[in-house]
Amino acid sequence: MNANKLLLSALAAATLASSAVAGPKFEYNDGKSSLELFQMVQFWGMTAVDDDNDDIADPNDLYVRRGRFGARGAINPDVSYTVWFAYDMIGKDGNDFMIGSPQDNTNSNKDVYIWDAMVTYKMNKEFANVTLGYFRPQVGKESITSGFHTTSYEKGLSNFFVRTHLVGRGPGREMGVNVGGLTLGNKLNYNFGLFNPNHTGITGATMKTGTNQTGTVKENAFMFAGRVAYSIGDAEMDKYKISYTTNYFGKRNGVTLAVEGAMQGETDKFESNTYYGFDVLANFGQFNASYEHNFLSRTYTDEQKAVEGFKFQDSDDVVMTAHASYNFPIAEGKQFIEPAVMWTRSDLDEGSYFGLASGYSNGTKGNVTIYSAGVNWYKDKMKEKYGIHFANFDKSEDMDGKDGAEQSVVTLTAQFIF
Repeated sequence: MNANKLLLSALAAATLASSAVAGPKFEYNDGKSSLELFQMVQFWGMTAVDDDNDDIADPNDLYVRRGRFGARGAINPDVSYTVWFAYDMIGKDGNDFMIGSPQDNTNSNKDVYIWDAMVTYKMNKEFANVTLGYFRPQVGKESITSGFHTTSYEKGLSNFFVRTHLVGRGPGREMGVNVGGLTLGNKLNYNFGLFNPNHTGITGATMKTGTNQTGTVKENAFMFAGRVAYSIGDAEMDKYKISYTTNYFGKRNGVTLAVEGAMQGETDKFESNTYYGFDVLANFGQFNASYEHNFLSRTYTDEQKAVEGFKFQDSDDVVMTAHASYNFPIAEGKQFIEPAVMWTRSDLDEGSYFGLASGYSNGTKGNVTIYSAGVNWYKDKMKEKYGIHFANFDKSEDMDGKDGAEQSVVTLTAQFIF
C-alpha cells in the first residue's frame, strides 16, 4: 500500500481548506431578494489492498471526486432558486476500479457542466410547493440525497442505477416540474413530478431524425415520478425542500418510511420503463441507519427485439443499499468521530440493459456487491469532514461474458463546503 500518496492527498486538501470561509450573501430589493455564493469539494486518495486481476485497476489514484460552485437565493419571499455547476473526476485514472468514470480519455480535465437550475414557488408552503427546472426526480433516497451528506465513503449502487434507469445520465437530472408538500406537523412529505427525459439512453439514438431503429415514427413519452414519506417521532425536516441529509448529529429521534415510483411509456429505446421502491431512514441520538430497496423494470416491443444486433431482454432488476453509523462527540461536542459501514448490491436479470450496455461507470456494470467500513472525522459537521475507509468491490461475470473481478481499496477523503 502506498501510504505516502494517501497522506499527500489529505495534506493537500487540508491546505486548500485552511483559508476557506463562508460564501458571501447579498440582500437587495429592501431585503426581499437575496443571492448567496457557495462551493463544495471532495478530494479522494485511494490505493489497492489486493488485486486478483492486474488489468482492472491502478493501485494508486488521487483526484477530485466532486466539485460544485453556484448561487442560490430568493427572488421574493415566495420564490427561491438554485443554479450550480459541477466538475467531477478531475485527475481520475481510467483504470481506477472506484465508482465513476474519468471525464474523458484525453486527460484534459476541462468539463464543467450544469448540475441544477431550478426555481421553487411556494404557492402554499404546506401543500403546494412547485419546482420548475432541471433537477432530480424525487425518487430514490440515495439519488435525492447529496453525495456531500453520505456517511459512507461513497453513495450506494441505488444512486447510480436509479438515476441511469430513469433519465439516462449519471447526474440524474432532467427538465421537469414537481409539486410537493410537508404537512401533518412536518411528518408527511410528498412529491409528484412530470419530466421529459431526452437522453439517448432513454429516447433512442435516432430520435433527432424522428425515426427509431425499426424505421417507424415515435414520440417520446413523459415520465411520471412520485414519493410519499412519513416520519414517526421527530420529523425529517422542519420546512419543505427537495434536498435531504442522513446524519443529524444527535438532534433527531425518529424514523422516516417512504414509498416511491416512476413510469414512462414507449420511446424508440423501449416499450416501458418503470421503477418502484421503498426506503427507511432512522436516527436515534447519535445512531444513524438507512435502507433502500429498488425495483427497476424495462420491456421492449417485438419490433425492437427484432432489430439486428439487439441484445437486451425484458428485465426486472433489483438494487439494495444499507448504511449505518454512530457519532462519538469530541471537543466538547463541537466535533464528531463516526464509524460508518455500507453494504450495497445489484441483482440483474439475464439480458438486463445494465448488464449488457457499454459505457457505465467503473464499479457499477453487471452484478456487483460492495461493502465498506471506515471512520469519519467531522471537524465542522458536513462543512469540514475527513475520512478513511476500506471498500471491497465484488463483480460477478458480466452478462456479455467478461470475467468478474474482486478489488479491495483503502480511501482517504476530505470534504469542504464553503
